[in-house]
Amino acid sequence: MGKHSQRHFAASLPGRSFKRRSPFAVAAALAAVAISTTAGAASLVTSSGTSEAASTASASAPAVASVAGATASTPEEQAALDAASTELVRAEFLAGEGASTLTPDHLAQITTTRDQLRQLVSAATTADADQASTTEAEQASSVDAATSTTLDAAGADDTLDGRDTFRASRAGAEGREALTTADTTAAATDETPSEAALADAAAGETAATPAAEESTGTPAEAPAAAAGTPTTAQVVPSVAEIDAATTALRGLLDATAVAVAVEPAPPTAEEIAAQQAAERAALEQQQAAERAAMAQQLAAWAASTAGYANGTIPANLLCAPSFAPGELVRCDAAYQLEQLNKAYVAAFGTNITVTSSYRSYASQVAVKAQKGFLAAAPGTSNHGMAQALDLGGGISSFGSAQYSWMRANAPAYGWENPEWARQGGSKPEAWHWEYGVTY
Repeated sequence: MGKHSQRHFAASLPGRSFKRRSPFAVAAALAAVAISTTAGAASLVTSSGTSEAASTASASAPAVASVAGATASTPEEQAALDAASTELVRAEFLAGEGASTLTPDHLAQITTTRDQLRQLVSAATTADADQASTTEAEQASSVDAATSTTLDAAGADDTLDGRDTFRASRAGAEGREALTTADTTAAATDETPSEAALADAAAGETAATPAAEESTGTPAEAPAAAAGTPTTAQVVPSVAEIDAATTALRGLLDATAVAVAVEPAPPTAEEIAAQQAAERAALEQQQAAERAAMAQQLAAWAASTAGYANGTIPANLLCAPSFAPGELVRCDAAYQLEQLNKAYVAAFGTNITVTSSYRSYASQVAVKAQKGFLAAAPGTSNHGMAQALDLGGGISSFGSAQYSWMRANAPAYGWENPEWARQGGSKPEAWHWEYGVTY
């Protein structure tokens, strides 16, 4: 058989001009087809299942459930969703319990506007989830394309290896008839492909490639399909659109005669603790302000008698405690005596007994004449400065419960039994108490 007839015979057998594949190459090619087909089917099932589940969930969700727990990426979006939630609750109430008080036209307007607002809120709250699903699908398509490309490359390498294996098996197979010189020459000539044989092989491979791509699916087609026109679920409504729909629904609801009040949820433990802390801080701030104002007032009262000599202070600049009318002392001393008496009453059930208070210069002269050594020289007594009192009751006796209580508590209010008047002092007087005096 000549070269020409051998070439014709080879061309008449389909696939004879192709390179023979080894079993490993065939297995790799089949694996690539299986993986691509499985990935495509999984993508279709997932997409279909996701769309159907989303549609079912949207149709079966309660009227207000679409905005419950809705979160937004900005404070403006969150405020718009909160306002929309409030109006949707009102609309649900009117469309249900309050429907009998509405005209059919008004009820239809409320229902239509409510549904439009609900769709906008639902689209806004699910946009992030849809975008995440799209990104995951694109990543899966990229992985499938890379896997298919790798398997195809491995199959091509196995094809070359299969050709060498086939040649070796021809040369060393046992029981095969010896090749004639002509056949050997023709085989040698056939081993070096001519231009026509190369053309036939190229044409065959070109024809086989579309078929393979058609059966396995070109990975590049998946991104093209994914990059199509955005669906309705991917269109995110703006804050202005949600606000406009909310305002429209609010106007329809406000025009009804039915009053709908949306009660806020009970405060959380954190909110209660924060409120209590804020109240304590406000109270402490108020008390501090009151103490500062009283300190200024006390300082002003103390300065009001500074320009007068002992025993010459006008009575209109002095004050009498409420529980001892007629007994005058400097006004700041009278205020502190009032606070001290409240604590004394709580301890003993009775008011402090006052027997002597401010003494004019003339009064000091009279007392000196009466008491002698026990009275200070006229013009030197703190009674003349309206800063001293003589007290009765149990306070006037050393060792009594009242005296001991006064020694322990009176200094906090500025009143003190001076050292010279204490037991063992130069002139012991348990009844003598002074205010704001430095010893």
